[in-house]
Amino acid sequence: ATSTLEVVAGAPAAPTLLSPPDGASGVATVPTLTWTAAAAAASYFVEVDNNADFSSPEYSATVAGTTTIATGLSPDLTYSWRVRADNICDVATSTVFDFRTGPVSCNTPALVIPDGVPGGATDDMVLAIAGTLADLDVSIDVTHTWVGDTAFTLTHVDTGTSVIFYNRPGVPASTFGCSGDNIDVTANDEGPDGDIESQCADLPASSGDRVGGDPANTSLFAAFDGEDLAGTWRLNAADFATPDPGVLNEWCLLPTREGPGISLTK
Repeated sequence: ATSTLEVVAGAPAAPTLLSPPDGASGVATVPTLTWTAAAAAASYFVEVDNNADFSSPEYSATVAGTTTIATGLSPDLTYSWRVRADNICDVATSTVFDFRTGPVSCNTPALVIPDGVPGGATDDMVLAIAGTLADLDVSIDVTHTWVGDTAFTLTHVDTGTSVIFYNRPGVPASTFGCSGDNIDVTANDEGPDGDIESQCADLPASSGDRVGGDPANTSLFAAFDGEDLAGTWRLNAADFATPDPGVLNEWCLLPTREGPGISLTK
Protein backbone atom coordinates (compact mmCIF):
# COMPACT_ATOMS: atom_id res chain seq x y z
CA ALA A 1 0.00 0.00 0.00
CA THR A 2 1.08 3.59 -0.60
CA SER A 3 0.10 6.78 1.13
CA THR A 4 0.75 10.49 0.61
CA LEU A 5 1.91 12.88 3.30
CA GLU A 6 1.23 16.58 2.78
CA VAL A 7 3.28 18.94 4.94
CA VAL A 8 2.20 22.53 5.61
CA ALA A 9 3.79 25.26 7.66
CA GLY A 10 1.09 25.11 10.33
CA ALA A 11 -2.35 26.46 11.11
CA PRO A 12 -3.36 29.47 8.98
CA ALA A 13 -3.45 32.99 10.37
CA ALA A 14 -6.76 34.86 10.50
CA PRO A 15 -7.41 37.19 7.54
CA THR A 16 -7.92 40.92 8.12
CA LEU A 17 -10.99 42.36 6.41
CA LEU A 18 -10.39 45.43 4.25
CA SER A 19 -13.46 46.48 2.30
CA PRO A 20 -16.24 47.29 2.67
CA PRO A 21 -14.89 48.78 5.91
CA ASP A 22 -16.72 48.14 9.14
CA GLY A 23 -19.81 50.35 9.37
CA ALA A 24 -19.88 51.30 5.67
CA SER A 25 -23.18 52.64 4.31
CA GLY A 26 -24.62 53.00 0.83
CA VAL A 27 -22.72 49.94 -0.43
CA ALA A 28 -23.77 48.40 -3.75
CA THR A 29 -25.87 45.24 -3.66
CA VAL A 30 -23.09 43.49 -5.59
CA PRO A 31 -20.14 44.62 -3.41
CA THR A 32 -16.53 43.66 -3.95
CA LEU A 33 -15.20 42.10 -0.72
CA THR A 34 -11.45 42.20 -0.04
CA TRP A 35 -9.19 41.01 2.77
CA THR A 36 -5.51 40.44 3.46
CA ALA A 37 -3.72 37.23 2.57
CA ALA A 38 -3.31 34.93 5.57
CA ALA A 39 -0.09 33.00 6.15
CA ALA A 40 -0.40 29.27 5.38
CA ALA A 41 -3.93 29.63 3.98
CA ALA A 42 -4.83 27.25 1.17
CA SER A 43 -8.26 28.77 0.53
CA TYR A 44 -10.79 31.20 2.01
CA PHE A 45 -14.43 30.66 2.92
CA VAL A 46 -16.49 33.87 2.74
CA GLU A 47 -19.92 34.43 4.31
CA VAL A 48 -22.33 37.38 4.07
CA ASP A 49 -25.53 37.30 6.12
CA ASN A 50 -28.16 39.77 7.29
CA ASN A 51 -28.23 37.74 10.52
CA ALA A 52 -25.30 38.44 12.84
CA ASP A 53 -25.07 34.74 13.77
CA PHE A 54 -24.55 33.71 10.09
CA SER A 55 -27.39 31.20 10.41
CA SER A 56 -28.59 31.64 6.81
CA PRO A 57 -25.97 33.34 4.61
CA GLU A 58 -27.23 35.20 1.55
CA TYR A 59 -23.82 34.67 -0.03
CA SER A 60 -21.04 32.18 0.63
CA ALA A 61 -18.11 31.03 -1.47
CA THR A 62 -14.78 29.27 -1.25
CA VAL A 63 -12.10 31.19 -3.16
CA ALA A 64 -8.37 30.93 -3.67
CA GLY A 65 -7.60 34.65 -3.69
CA THR A 66 -8.32 37.60 -1.43
CA THR A 67 -11.33 39.10 -3.18
CA THR A 68 -14.81 38.09 -4.31
CA ILE A 69 -17.98 39.79 -5.50
CA ALA A 70 -21.02 39.01 -3.34
CA THR A 71 -24.33 38.50 -5.11
CA GLY A 72 -27.90 37.96 -3.97
CA LEU A 73 -27.98 40.92 -1.56
CA SER A 74 -30.98 43.22 -1.11
CA PRO A 75 -31.05 47.02 -1.00
CA ASP A 76 -31.18 49.03 2.21
CA LEU A 77 -30.23 46.19 4.59
CA THR A 78 -27.41 45.71 7.09
CA TYR A 79 -25.14 42.71 6.42
CA SER A 80 -22.39 41.04 8.42
CA TRP A 81 -19.45 39.40 6.68
CA ARG A 82 -16.44 37.33 7.65
CA VAL A 83 -13.69 35.28 6.02
CA ARG A 84 -12.23 31.99 7.22
CA ALA A 85 -8.73 30.89 6.19
CA ASP A 86 -8.45 27.11 5.69
CA ASN A 87 -5.75 24.53 5.22
CA ILE A 88 -5.56 20.79 5.93
CA CYS A 89 -4.42 21.41 9.51
CA ASP A 90 -6.86 23.98 10.83
CA VAL A 91 -8.95 27.10 10.20
CA ALA A 92 -8.79 30.71 11.41
CA THR A 93 -11.66 33.19 11.12
CA SER A 94 -11.50 36.96 10.80
CA THR A 95 -13.37 39.42 12.95
CA VAL A 96 -16.86 40.34 11.71
CA PHE A 97 -17.52 43.55 9.76
CA ASP A 98 -20.93 45.11 9.06
CA PHE A 99 -22.10 47.22 6.12
CA ARG A 100 -25.41 48.58 4.89
CA THR A 101 -26.46 48.37 1.25
CA GLY A 102 -27.68 51.44 -0.53
CA PRO A 103 -30.90 52.01 -2.44
CA VAL A 104 -31.70 50.37 -5.75
CA SER A 105 -33.99 52.24 -8.12
CA CYS A 106 -35.74 50.44 -10.98
CA ASN A 107 -38.08 51.27 -13.85
CA THR A 108 -40.18 48.62 -15.61
CA PRO A 109 -41.18 50.50 -18.78
CA ALA A 110 -41.92 47.54 -21.11
CA LEU A 111 -40.37 49.86 -23.70
CA VAL A 112 -40.54 48.68 -27.31
CA ILE A 113 -37.10 49.05 -28.93
CA PRO A 114 -37.68 50.31 -32.49
CA ASP A 115 -36.35 47.73 -34.93
CA GLY A 116 -33.45 48.96 -37.05
CA VAL A 117 -33.57 52.50 -35.61
CA PRO A 118 -30.12 53.58 -34.32
CA GLY A 119 -31.70 56.55 -32.51
CA GLY A 120 -33.60 54.07 -30.37
CA ALA A 121 -36.08 54.84 -27.62
CA THR A 122 -35.53 56.31 -24.17
CA ASP A 123 -36.88 55.91 -20.67
CA ASP A 124 -36.29 58.39 -17.84
CA MET A 125 -35.85 57.71 -14.13
CA VAL A 126 -36.08 60.71 -11.78
CA LEU A 127 -34.36 60.24 -8.42
CA ALA A 128 -34.81 62.42 -5.35
CA ILE A 129 -32.14 60.47 -3.43
CA ALA A 130 -29.28 62.87 -2.73
CA GLY A 131 -25.70 61.80 -2.31
CA THR A 132 -22.39 61.91 -4.15
CA LEU A 133 -21.73 58.84 -6.26
CA ALA A 134 -18.67 56.76 -5.41
CA ASP A 135 -19.64 53.95 -7.78
CA LEU A 136 -22.53 52.99 -10.05
CA ASP A 137 -23.73 49.68 -11.48
CA VAL A 138 -26.58 49.26 -13.96
CA SER A 139 -28.78 46.24 -14.60
CA ILE A 140 -30.88 45.67 -17.72
CA ASP A 141 -33.47 42.99 -18.50
CA VAL A 142 -34.24 42.85 -22.21
CA THR A 143 -36.23 40.48 -24.38
CA HIS A 144 -34.62 40.63 -27.82
CA THR A 145 -33.64 38.19 -30.55
CA TRP A 146 -30.13 38.66 -31.99
CA VAL A 147 -28.66 40.86 -29.26
CA GLY A 148 -25.81 41.91 -31.54
CA ASP A 149 -28.20 44.51 -32.95
CA THR A 150 -28.51 46.37 -29.65
CA ALA A 151 -26.76 49.16 -27.78
CA PHE A 152 -27.59 50.82 -24.45
CA THR A 153 -26.53 54.27 -23.28
CA LEU A 154 -26.95 55.75 -19.80
CA THR A 155 -27.07 59.53 -19.45
CA HIS A 156 -27.22 61.71 -16.35
CA VAL A 157 -29.36 64.44 -17.87
CA ASP A 158 -28.51 67.02 -15.19
CA THR A 159 -24.77 66.83 -15.87
CA GLY A 160 -24.72 65.66 -19.47
CA THR A 161 -22.44 62.72 -18.65
CA SER A 162 -23.20 59.83 -20.99
CA VAL A 163 -21.82 56.29 -21.26
CA ILE A 164 -22.45 53.59 -23.87
CA PHE A 165 -22.09 50.53 -21.64
CA TYR A 166 -23.45 47.81 -23.95
CA ASN A 167 -22.56 48.26 -27.58
CA ARG A 168 -23.48 45.63 -30.19
CA PRO A 169 -21.79 42.61 -28.57
CA GLY A 170 -19.79 40.53 -31.02
CA VAL A 171 -19.03 43.48 -33.31
CA PRO A 172 -16.54 43.94 -34.98
CA ALA A 173 -15.40 40.30 -34.71
CA SER A 174 -18.69 39.48 -36.45
CA THR A 175 -20.34 41.94 -38.80
CA PHE A 176 -23.76 41.36 -37.28
CA GLY A 177 -22.70 40.63 -33.69
CA CYS A 178 -23.95 37.99 -31.27
CA SER A 179 -26.86 35.95 -32.61
CA GLY A 180 -28.14 34.89 -29.17
CA ASP A 181 -31.34 35.99 -27.50
CA ASN A 182 -32.13 38.20 -24.49
CA ILE A 183 -30.04 40.24 -22.05
CA ASP A 184 -30.12 39.94 -18.25
CA VAL A 185 -27.00 41.53 -16.81
CA THR A 186 -25.69 43.74 -14.03
CA ALA A 187 -22.95 45.76 -15.68
CA ASN A 188 -20.18 47.19 -13.53
CA ASP A 189 -16.55 48.27 -13.59
CA GLU A 190 -15.31 45.52 -11.28
CA GLY A 191 -16.96 42.31 -12.50
CA PRO A 192 -14.87 39.13 -12.54
CA ASP A 193 -16.54 37.33 -15.42
CA GLY A 194 -14.97 39.09 -18.37
CA ASP A 195 -16.17 41.61 -20.93
CA ILE A 196 -19.94 41.53 -21.55
CA GLU A 197 -19.48 42.16 -25.24
CA SER A 198 -17.36 39.06 -25.83
CA GLN A 199 -19.82 36.54 -24.39
CA CYS A 200 -21.73 35.48 -27.47
CA ALA A 201 -21.54 31.86 -26.33
CA ASP A 202 -22.99 32.65 -22.89
CA LEU A 203 -26.27 34.52 -23.30
CA PRO A 204 -28.05 36.08 -21.60
CA ALA A 205 -24.91 37.66 -20.21
CA SER A 206 -24.44 36.84 -16.53
CA SER A 207 -24.53 39.18 -13.56
CA GLY A 208 -21.18 40.64 -12.57
CA ASP A 209 -19.69 41.10 -16.03
CA ARG A 210 -17.50 44.08 -16.80
CA VAL A 211 -18.61 46.92 -19.02
CA GLY A 212 -16.84 48.10 -22.13
CA GLY A 213 -16.04 46.61 -25.50
CA ASP A 214 -12.32 46.74 -24.79
CA PRO A 215 -11.13 44.61 -21.83
CA ALA A 216 -8.52 47.30 -21.18
CA ASN A 217 -11.28 49.93 -20.79
CA THR A 218 -13.24 48.66 -17.81
CA SER A 219 -13.97 51.87 -15.91
CA LEU A 220 -16.71 53.42 -18.03
CA PHE A 221 -19.08 54.06 -15.12
CA ALA A 222 -16.31 55.94 -13.30
CA ALA A 223 -17.41 58.89 -15.45
CA PHE A 224 -20.32 59.31 -13.03
CA ASP A 225 -18.17 59.18 -9.87
CA GLY A 226 -18.42 62.42 -7.91
CA GLU A 227 -21.77 63.42 -9.42
CA ASP A 228 -24.99 63.77 -7.42
CA LEU A 229 -27.24 60.71 -7.55
CA ALA A 230 -30.32 62.94 -7.52
CA GLY A 231 -31.73 64.09 -10.83
CA THR A 232 -32.90 62.61 -14.11
CA TRP A 233 -31.26 59.48 -15.50
CA ARG A 234 -32.03 58.41 -19.06
CA LEU A 235 -31.54 55.01 -20.66
CA ASN A 236 -31.46 54.82 -24.44
CA ALA A 237 -32.12 51.43 -26.05
CA ALA A 238 -31.11 51.27 -29.71
CA ASP A 239 -31.36 48.65 -32.45
CA PHE A 240 -29.05 48.94 -35.44
CA ALA A 241 -30.42 46.27 -37.80
CA THR A 242 -33.63 44.57 -38.87
CA PRO A 243 -35.57 42.29 -38.57
CA ASP A 244 -35.21 41.42 -34.86
CA PRO A 245 -37.42 43.42 -32.46
CA GLY A 246 -37.16 43.66 -28.69
CA VAL A 247 -38.47 45.09 -25.43
CA LEU A 248 -36.70 46.74 -22.49
CA ASN A 249 -38.47 45.07 -19.57
CA GLU A 250 -36.60 46.62 -16.65
CA TRP A 251 -33.54 48.67 -15.83
CA CYS A 252 -32.08 49.52 -12.44
CA LEU A 253 -29.46 51.85 -10.97
CA LEU A 254 -27.37 50.36 -8.16
CA PRO A 255 -25.44 53.25 -6.62
CA THR A 256 -22.76 53.43 -3.97
CA ARG A 257 -22.90 56.84 -2.32
CA GLU A 258 -20.50 58.93 -0.31
CA GLY A 259 -21.17 61.90 1.90
CA PRO A 260 -20.90 63.32 5.43
CA GLY A 261 -20.71 60.53 7.98
CA ILE A 262 -20.81 57.80 5.34
CA SER A 263 -17.90 55.45 4.80
CA LEU A 264 -17.83 53.73 1.45
CA THR A 265 -15.89 51.38 -0.79
CA LYS A 266 -16.16 50.62 -4.47
